[in-house]
Amino acid sequence: MKKALATTRAVLKDQCEEEAEDLGLPVRGAIQAMRATHEARAAQRNVEADEAERLKRLERLNTITPLSNAPIGEHIRIG
Repeated sequence: MKKALATTRAVLKDQCEEEAEDLGLPVRGAIQAMRATHEARAAQRNVEADEAERLKRLERLNTITPLSNAPIGEHIRIG
């Protein structure tokens, strides 16, 4: 019973990676809903991380492109 309670608490906190068990209790629907919420949040975090990485790559590209198109030494300021 303690393991089931710990698993349910972890799912509620969005921290569980193992599948929750209902031990025959009438909570299967609630646990499935929590699992769906957990999976949706994980998917959203992945999308946000991918977008952040894409924006970093785009920023680097926007920085490098003008420098690569400029004549050699033009971007260096002396004095």
